[in-house]
Amino acid sequence: MNYMDHLLRASFDRDWLSLMLIGTLACIAILRYLFPRRMSELILLPLNDRYFSIEPHQRGFLNPFNTVLLGLQIIAFGLVLSTIKSPYDPRVTTIDIGAFLNAISIVFIYLVSRYALDWCVGHIFNCRETLTTYRFERLSFHHLISIAILIIFMFLYFGRLEIGLLSYILLGFFLMTVITSLIFSIRRNYTVVTSSFLYFILYLCALEIAPYAILYRVTMA
Repeated sequence: MNYMDHLLRASFDRDWLSLMLIGTLACIAILRYLFPRRMSELILLPLNDRYFSIEPHQRGFLNPFNTVLLGLQIIAFGLVLSTIKSPYDPRVTTIDIGAFLNAISIVFIYLVSRYALDWCVGHIFNCRETLTTYRFERLSFHHLISIAILIIFMFLYFGRLEIGLLSYILLGFFLMTVITSLIFSIRRNYTVVTSSFLYFILYLCALEIAPYAILYRVTMA
């Protein structure tokens, strides 16, 4: 009886995760259909920065394009944290739904706190416009990273790769892309960075490096 329960639970875990992955792929396809130009420019972001020239009113979180991508971002980063938290066992090829829900809750709280603190810093140091532009660039790169994570996860997951190995692949890809996007943002805002280098270092430590470290520690606790 216990053995049957284990089989049913594993099947359920794969079923809900499979449906969710198919749903995220459908969302990406719908965005591609409704916003073909914006999606194309987002995908080409590593090659050019035309995506950043979109109209100001399309940059807000309440824009449908950004809202859906933000949801996909929470799911993608939640998957990364869930795989890290999963035990390294060759027999484990799925993620526990409870661990995933806990992970996306942590990611959601992290994003809300991060952007709220970012907003406060902009008002305190009177640099709202600069931080708004920088925040939009970072958010755009994170959108692209989340789409890539979801696609990579789908290929590896449906190939029944063990979760322990998948976690190393996703974590390595996540760190590599985040560092690359940070370097790109620094190069793009080189003049502002050099003119306020001390403030930038404080911002980098307080709002870029520390939050990821705290997020990792909270997840592994």
